[in-house]
Amino acid sequence: MSSKQSQEQNSLRIALTLEAIWNLRNQVCFKGEKCNIIAIIMMLNHRFHEMVIVDDQIANQISPEKILWTKPPPGTVKLNVDAACSSDSLWLAVVARDDQGSILKGWTKAFCSCDAVVAETKAILWAVQIVKSENFHSVIIKGDAKVCFDTLNGDLEKCN
Repeated sequence: MSSKQSQEQNSLRIALTLEAIWNLRNQVCFKGEKCNIIAIIMMLNHRFHEMVIVDDQIANQISPEKILWTKPPPGTVKLNVDAACSSDSLWLAVVARDDQGSILKGWTKAFCSCDAVVAETKAILWAVQIVKSENFHSVIIKGDAKVCFDTLNGDLEKCN
């Protein structure tokens, strides 16, 4: 790794850590919430590694198709889930697409916690509830919460 890459990665880690500290402070000071520090650290490390991988892909000029969303198998609905937390609110989002990449429907809703792992888990649960209510039969649920998906996929050593 070059000196420049090392500096960029250190800057990225510092920026992500400061953002996590700020969000944690707001959770505790303004909402009186308790926080799972281990889960926050795990999510922080995951975000860092994910950003480094994307940066490497872009630097190596990997085609955008390999970085962007991919279509599900024929007859399958793919639901992408995410949670976004700011200093004063948290939103969950789910987007359903068919096997051609067309958006079937999108959903958003406010959520009352600002714990990252709780929010990501709630987004996944909500997607499962949407699958049932929309009567989707063959589905794939994807998101960026590696900790949550590892746990759901049975990798219990990586879960808190």
